[in-house]
Amino acid sequence: MNDLRVALCGVGDVGHYAIRGILSRPDMTLVGVQTFSPNKAGRDAAEVIGWDPCGTQPTTLLDDGMPQYRRSAPGRQLDDLTAPTRAARRRLAAKAKLATEQESE
Repeated sequence: MNDLRVALCGVGDVGHYAIRGILSRPDMTLVGVQTFSPNKAGRDAAEVIGWDPCGTQPTTLLDDGMPQYRRSAPGRQLDDLTAPTRAARRRLAAKAKLATEQESE
């Protein structure tokens, strides 16, 4: 049986439980982790949660080292599954910019 290759977005309150669950399963492999925290980027994902290293380093950029996953169904074109995450990042960046502008007024 092939391992399920998993990429995770977020290593916060819920994400660290997801990492534990993925690393605990012999049929899953953690292949990428995206984090919003520069303090967690570049460190081993398992070490971030207090476990022994697993070899996967979180990144703050989805396109930087994160595998590009696609889904397909018979008779359909491939859909880029990273598009919703990129859209969410743009919304968060816009909110942060607005908050900074409001603070400076």
